[in-house]
Amino acid sequence: MYQKKYFFLLLFFFLSFGIFFSPHSATSAGLQYTLLEKIPGFASTNGSDLPAYIIAIYKLGLAVVTLSAVLMISIGGFLYLTSAGNTSSMGTAKGIIFDAVIGLVIALSSWVLLNVINPDLTTITLTPITTGIASVTPSVTIPAGGLTPATGNSQDLAKQILALKVTQESGECSSTTQRVTPKSNIQSIADGKAMSVCSHTCKSVRPHSSGCTDNAVNANETMLRAIATIKPTLNFTITSIAGGAHAQNSDHYKGNAIDIFPATQALLDAFIANGAVKDNGDRSGSFCEARNGSRVTCPGGADHIHIKF
Repeated sequence: MYQKKYFFLLLFFFLSFGIFFSPHSATSAGLQYTLLEKIPGFASTNGSDLPAYIIAIYKLGLAVVTLSAVLMISIGGFLYLTSAGNTSSMGTAKGIIFDAVIGLVIALSSWVLLNVINPDLTTITLTPITTGIASVTPSVTIPAGGLTPATGNSQDLAKQILALKVTQESGECSSTTQRVTPKSNIQSIADGKAMSVCSHTCKSVRPHSSGCTDNAVNANETMLRAIATIKPTLNFTITSIAGGAHAQNSDHYKGNAIDIFPATQALLDAFIANGAVKDNGDRSGSFCEARNGSRVTCPGGADHIHIKF
């Protein structure tokens, strides 16, 4: 019974902590904390880097368990050698050795197991902690003469946009070959192809949605240029281009519109200054939009900004 408890405790411990063991950790910006005690063997670990701190704990635990496994194997070997032919003592010794070896193998392979199941499980991603108090976004001053337009053709601009990491990777619809997301739309343009389009009838990702077509529409080049021009100065994320459930005759399906977040007046003004169509109050241009689809003022009540070119 003791050996079984040892085995399952070891299994639970390292499958739990294995999710934090990743060579690609994300730094928790803004956290400043000096450790009162250093982690043995990892004196350089900084408390301001939480992912690295957790990984150091995991590695220390792995070292401790490895030494413990060696100790248990030694104890099992000693019991086996001193059993003097006693079948019960030999069985106990073999059980200790077997459980120690199996536990050590699981501890050493926990990261591999999780990486095979889902690589995202082995990567730490930290998001800022909010306190309920409205955060103040530092104001960004746009030069009086405007931003310097990005250069290149549609394919060049798409590659620049991918490098800026401005596109969301999740989507509501899927074609026969891929999930249709803002990132996949831009990737198609960068690959010299047209974007995949999913119509307003899409309801799910799998199985592929009816009305989803690959290589269907080209992206408006002015739209691509505006994205590549504004992103280095004003931060935003594209949440939809040619995929997702929009109105039946939406400009999204013509390659002439994007949805972005956050919904700020500064972003809306910047896109209009870089070629987006200004709205005249009847939803015919670019405007801040609520979750229910209604036109609202920025940023009050807005879920995203609908940008039309």
